[in-house]
Amino acid sequence: MFFRFLAPKSKISMSITLTLFVSLCLTVVFNVCAQEKGKVDAKPAKYVFLMIGDGMGVNQRLSAEKCLPEKGARLVMDSFPYSGLTKTNSTVDVTDSAAAGTALACGVKTNNGVLGLDKDGRRVESIAELLKKRGVKIGIMSNTPINHATPAAFYAHSASRESYSEISTFVPETGFELFVGDYFLINKDEKKPEAMLKDKGYALLDSAEEFRRLRKGAGKVVFTYRITSAPISADSKKITLAECLAKATELLENDNGFFIMLEGGVIDWACHANDLYSSVQETLAFDDAIKVARDFYLKHPSETLIVVTADHETGGLGLDSSSRPELFMSQKFAKNEIVNRVNDCKKEKASCEEVLKVVQESFGMKELADAETKSIRDAYDALMETSPDNARAEEIKKMYGTKNPVVEACSKILCSKAGITWSTDGHTSSKVKTTAIGVGSEFFTGEMDNIDIPVRIKKAMMVE
Repeated sequence: MFFRFLAPKSKISMSITLTLFVSLCLTVVFNVCAQEKGKVDAKPAKYVFLMIGDGMGVNQRLSAEKCLPEKGARLVMDSFPYSGLTKTNSTVDVTDSAAAGTALACGVKTNNGVLGLDKDGRRVESIAELLKKRGVKIGIMSNTPINHATPAAFYAHSASRESYSEISTFVPETGFELFVGDYFLINKDEKKPEAMLKDKGYALLDSAEEFRRLRKGAGKVVFTYRITSAPISADSKKITLAECLAKATELLENDNGFFIMLEGGVIDWACHANDLYSSVQETLAFDDAIKVARDFYLKHPSETLIVVTADHETGGLGLDSSSRPELFMSQKFAKNEIVNRVNDCKKEKASCEEVLKVVQESFGMKELADAETKSIRDAYDALMETSPDNARAEEIKKMYGTKNPVVEACSKILCSKAGITWSTDGHTSSKVKTTAIGVGSEFFTGEMDNIDIPVRIKKAMMVE
């Protein structure tokens, strides 16, 4: 620090100058000491939640928030004090979930379709595997299959995300305390992983009632069950992602801490189908799980870190401040279920009026303009059109591709009314939003790369 002093005109001015100089020096020393003391006093994050909304872009979050019942309410994930935008590319511009999951789990860029290996095929350690060696308890949770791409990136090392049976063999070898998911995907003619899991001491549960009855000290658990996003009663045989997480915190809390990766995986499936209704429902269910994590944080504020992010955006959802996604909330079923209903109508050779009634009830479309009714009738004609080999005419293919024309026509009408657009049924290169609260949450601000997230979590946990 450089100071310039002018010759004082009197003893009084010299005294004032020296007093100011000493005061400034003491302030600098005090600040330096305070910073060093802060470093000494800083405690590592002991309980860490990494929450990944698969396919959940900025507009998926915004559309869900606009559909909250209370006007002006915010998603829990968007109420966190620190936030930033995160780049999602793999070794190419548009990632898939395997490469994105590997980036979030292992902190390296890799090729699409690859799990737990770098771009040259070398095995890389995930943050979950590293923390397990340090005595931290690990929970891997999803509402998709346990060996699906995102959860698998935290424990598997495979050149192909579709090698489901191979990926399953990594589960029992991890020793992780808890796995939660819909089920296991198995390649044709391959064995299911149950025997391997039992040999390694895992308890295998496949009912909500069994999982609810678990208590601390239950040992290693694999819970496979259909997890719903719909609200359920306390005695329901179904279970939500939020309830699963509440039980996980009960089971995993211990002196050495825990690391829980929880994926809201069905957001991605909804957006692949350009189904805003389901995207909103799944995002809200994911936010309910984040609320459970936030409630845990409120009980352990000096020990807990919650990071919420996404692996990529799906669908190219277009939304602005004047859009009204809440118009989709009159929809009664997920889009794929409506497709099934309309296809059943086709099998039964239902009339146009009968099909029109089915889709109006399913989409919650009470009134239709003449032009809208005509577009659905035209789509009905395209639906019923068949040739001997059941191939569609070229002009029909251009309009609807392989999708159900009636359902697509209704979806287009609703999108127009709501002021939303979809640019693709695949992934995009859009940046996603990351938010955080708790110990070390200040590291999650500004623009980040997806490979930065596990590095910053380790920094918050003071783990090298």
